[in-house]
Amino acid sequence: MTPLPDRTVAVTRHAIERHATERPEAVAVVAEDGERWNWARARDEAYRAAAALARLGIGRGDRVLLFLPNGTDWLRAWWGIATLGAVMVPVNTAYRGETLRHVCRDSGARFIVTDHDLAARLADAGVSLDIVDPAELATGLAEAPALGEPLEPWDVHAVNYTSGTTGPAKGVLTPYLATYMGGHGTLGEGSGLTADDRWLIDLPLFHVGAQMAALSVVSVGASLAVRTQFAGRQYWEVAVETGVTRSLLVGTMANFLLGQEPTPAERKHALDAVVIAPMVADPDGFRERFAVRHLVGVYGQTEISAPLGCPPGAPLVPGSCGRPRAGVELRIVDEHDIPVPVGAVGELIVRTERPWEMNLGYLGNPEATARAWRNGWFHTGDAFRRDEDDNYFFVDRQSDTLRRRGENISSFQVEAEVLAHPDIAEAACVAVPGELGEDEVKVLVVVAPGRELDLPGLIEFLVPRMPHFMVPRFVEVVDELPKTQTLRVQKFMLRQRGNTEHTWDREVAGLRVTRAGLQRISPTTPMEVV
Repeated sequence: MTPLPDRTVAVTRHAIERHATERPEAVAVVAEDGERWNWARARDEAYRAAAALARLGIGRGDRVLLFLPNGTDWLRAWWGIATLGAVMVPVNTAYRGETLRHVCRDSGARFIVTDHDLAARLADAGVSLDIVDPAELATGLAEAPALGEPLEPWDVHAVNYTSGTTGPAKGVLTPYLATYMGGHGTLGEGSGLTADDRWLIDLPLFHVGAQMAALSVVSVGASLAVRTQFAGRQYWEVAVETGVTRSLLVGTMANFLLGQEPTPAERKHALDAVVIAPMVADPDGFRERFAVRHLVGVYGQTEISAPLGCPPGAPLVPGSCGRPRAGVELRIVDEHDIPVPVGAVGELIVRTERPWEMNLGYLGNPEATARAWRNGWFHTGDAFRRDEDDNYFFVDRQSDTLRRRGENISSFQVEAEVLAHPDIAEAACVAVPGELGEDEVKVLVVVAPGRELDLPGLIEFLVPRMPHFMVPRFVEVVDELPKTQTLRVQKFMLRQRGNTEHTWDREVAGLRVTRAGLQRISPTTPMEVV
């Protein structure tokens, strides 16, 4: 078995301390407001945050919720939690209502680091926690907190919540090694990342992908250019301004860029490698238009990091997620966990040669852990096929999750909120194709007897109850939902049905939902990433 990487490579605190000792003046962080941290400053900020948390009684192994947008406050809190040996529980900043309440309560955390605006959502959701102002974390002494035993690659550093595909979201116990190895081959040192590189972190750090990129940076001592969110039409200007050499595009981001008019900045940047998930249909066209030397493919989940990828310089096979990384064993199996023939479709299951490279189970949920890890393999719930050259191809989601604007969406959670409307008796949520190549959210509803459903009113009802990206775009009222003999909704029939002449489109009706809330628009307004 290949030895585990040293703690000064794979563990956040010890890696930061190493760079602060060896390269104290090297740039570590470039913030959106122009603030810069070198590695000595990064270590001191982590120490200050750890000391402030310790004053509150937080210690090694304690879970701390982190509910903030990207920025230096997020990094200070994350690195402070890690330096103390506590466990970060990141929370999606779009969460509200029952979605937010579930994660906070399920985590078992007492403290949450959040700002004034987001804290108001906790009160609205009926959540009572000890709130830590992020500014308070900058007030501690810049002294190394005592750990006792050093932190190791097998220690849990985060509980990352899934989107909740068949029920409430589950907390994934994530050791350092899982995050480190998930990024190593396609995002980090194994892909050629060096201390001279700079990563653009414009994906939310509450997602595992951004965490893997950030830990890759910490591992090699490169630098982070942190932005609150994807810049959209100004993406290439941001790349030029920050001098980044690496970036990550997920969901529709790459296709959005391809759909924009050419600008001078799109060829004046220093980006050498761009990771795209899923890969665009014409990788060569993307690379040539935007003067990017390498495109990198990757596939992963919260539970399994990134077992498949196509690192810089490797040939990109159209439609493929890549090949297994070193130390990972994959199978495509039928419902009995029996491998299917090459070319056949089945469920992707995963295990690793070394321990600690994937999740350690679901927090407080041994039944779900046992189901996912049956027969010694982790079951992804995703349908795949592979060819004779060991290229793997994603086919579909076996679960009922959707993906919109780079966010995974639980159909279960959408249905729960829709069913809270007093005029709706039954609901089913499915994905329909969107203009930019991802899913759009559709719900089919059965109106309660004696009631009438106002469709714009339904959207107004849902907006304050759920993240903006979950709010359905399409609604169709039906007399009944197709069901099995055991009364389970046959969603494959609803997916095949797609949209019909009876489907209501809120965009056409002049209703758009963004991070800012519900907006009235012209029906002719073109679609944008929001």
